[in-house]
Amino acid sequence: MIYSQSTELEPLHFFIEVFLFGEYEKVENSFYQEWDDTRKREDESICIENEKGYIIHFYYTNEEHIPVPTKVYFESAFKELILQQFEISQNLIKRGIGAHRIANQSITAYLIKQSQLLKTLAETSNTLISDVVFQLNSFTKDIIISEILGIEYVQQFDNNDFYDDRLLKVLEVLGYLNGAGINQQRILSDSDYKRMLFYTIQMVQKESVPIVDTPFEKLQISNELLRYSYYVLHVEIFGIQPRKHFFTDFLEATFIQMRGIDSLSDKFAQKPRTLPEYVSEIIKIHFERKKK
Repeated sequence: MIYSQSTELEPLHFFIEVFLFGEYEKVENSFYQEWDDTRKREDESICIENEKGYIIHFYYTNEEHIPVPTKVYFESAFKELILQQFEISQNLIKRGIGAHRIANQSITAYLIKQSQLLKTLAETSNTLISDVVFQLNSFTKDIIISEILGIEYVQQFDNNDFYDDRLLKVLEVLGYLNGAGINQQRILSDSDYKRMLFYTIQMVQKESVPIVDTPFEKLQISNELLRYSYYVLHVEIFGIQPRKHFFTDFLEATFIQMRGIDSLSDKFAQKPRTLPEYVSEIIKIHFERKKK
C-alpha cells in the first residue's frame, strides 16, 4: 500500500489525507495495482486492464484459451476498501481514547479537530464516501463525548444537543483542566472535570447560567488563566462581539476563586502575563495572536 494509513495517534489519517488533501489518485492507482497483484497470485491466467472508472478482467478458458472480459466498476470495488478503513479507524479510536484520555489530551484534541474536517468532507463528497464519513464522524463524536463526559451526563442531553458541535469546542478548549496544573497537581479530579464540562456545556447551549449545586473550590491554576480560558471559549463559539455576559456570571457562580473580582468583566479578554505549557493548543493559538 502506498497511500496513507491511519494509526492509533492519527486514527482518521486515511480519510483526511485521501479525500481532503489530494491523495485520492494515489489510492486509486494503488488499489488497481493491489487488485491486479492479488488476482494474478490467485490465478496466473488472469490479465487485468484498467480504464477510467472500471477494471476489466480477462479470464482465459482452459479449453480454448479465449479471453472473456468482465467489468468491475471502480467505485463498487473501491467500496470494500473504504469500509475496511472505516472499521480500522473505529478500532483505533476505541484504543486511542482508552489509552490516552486521562494522561494525555492530544488524542482527544486530534479527534475534535479532525471531526470538523470530516463534517466538511461528508458535505462535499460523493454518496459512497459521504455516507461512510458521516457514520465515522457520528461515531467519533459519540465515543469522545461518552468516554470523556460520562454516560451519567450524556443521558441528560437530547440528541440534538448531544451532537451539537459547540460541545466539542468545550472539550477542545477546556480539555487541559483534566490534567496537571501548578506543581504538577491535578487541576480537577475526574468527577469534578466531568461536572465542570456538564455545567459549561449547559451554559453555552442554553446561553444562560445553569444551576450549580456545588461550586468548585480553588483550582490548581491562576484566576487569570481560568478567566482567559473561558474567553477563548467565548471567541470560538460566539466570536468576540457582542459580549455574552453570562460567561462572567457563570465564572462567578461556578468557581469560588472567581468571586469578588470587580474587574472580572472589564478584563475578561485580557491575556495572562504568561501561559503554561500544559494548556490546550487552541488557547496557545489565541494567546499568540496580536490584537488587531
